[in-house]
Amino acid sequence: AAAHVRFRSRSFVERLLATAQELLREDPREASQLAGLVPVTLIAAGTVHTPWGQELRVRALACRGNALRLLGDLAAADACFAELRRRLATAKLDDVALHAEVCSLEASLRLAQRRFSEAEDLLDRMVLLTRLAGDDVGLAKAQIQRGILLRQRDQLDAAAAGLREALGLLADADEPKLMAAAAGNLAVLECERERFDAAAEIVETHRELLSSGGSPSATVLLLGLEGRIAQGLGRPEEAAEKFLAAHRLALARGFEYDAALVALDLALLYAEQGRFAEVREIAATIQPLFASREVHREATAAVLLFQQAVAAERITVEAVRSLRDALQRSGRLPAAAQRERPS
Repeated sequence: AAAHVRFRSRSFVERLLATAQELLREDPREASQLAGLVPVTLIAAGTVHTPWGQELRVRALACRGNALRLLGDLAAADACFAELRRRLATAKLDDVALHAEVCSLEASLRLAQRRFSEAEDLLDRMVLLTRLAGDDVGLAKAQIQRGILLRQRDQLDAAAAGLREALGLLADADEPKLMAAAAGNLAVLECERERFDAAAEIVETHRELLSSGGSPSATVLLLGLEGRIAQGLGRPEEAAEKFLAAHRLALARGFEYDAALVALDLALLYAEQGRFAEVREIAATIQPLFASREVHREATAAVLLFQQAVAAERITVEAVRSLRDALQRSGRLPAAAQRERPS
């Protein structure tokens, strides 16, 4: 009887949701399943209509929607947030932090869907809520997301300014993941602006944060970033080593999108050296990814041109760069789950 009560208690549901949130980045599928158990548990306990029960149900929907986004199931994530908005309208929850969190997570979904105007509206609302609450960390998070939005709109200077503001807001906060997100996105932006010395300085300053304790996903991203910096600074051999290491690790951990992206980095490096035989070999390994998965419409033309160039054996530096840039700007391929899988 004691166990029966314990597994239906508020503390148990809170722990269940906290575990789901912790698993989001490394195992979004498990996170989605755990978040889905929250309303079931609340209903079984008869606490779903209590104020705290309604809040936990909304937070669980937000967590599950975010997990589905990371898994690439954007339609299911969209349905999740639609239900969440319906519940918020009837529950009348007045927790400012909760509403800001929902805006943040829904904005990430709209960015993944390329619905930029909606994402911008949500981030504007988030900024207002975080300012009302005096929440510098929340404001920094909004600035990071706004930086991603501006980058996808090709407004690189404005995006970099916003990310630097986020780093300033986080300077005295104990938020290593947010700091790493701001620094990592800023370093990538500096590479895209061909300010490779600035990118290298950011990486060296924030290396410990960017490595995230040596997690495979963080290591792949850091190696790829170091490769781009080395290439930009005229160190092609070092760049190739970094790209190859990132590619091997990404393949070993099942990060298909990251493996394809870093393979294109390596292909671009080889193409610029005139090593087109190696470029064709790389192209053959990544083509199946494009054949079996949807890409955003902005990247579709680049994918088709690349495939035609491969088929005709007329791969050029421009074709590789065009595809690489299109995929980098468009974000994760919608059908791919690119997070660490359980061992």
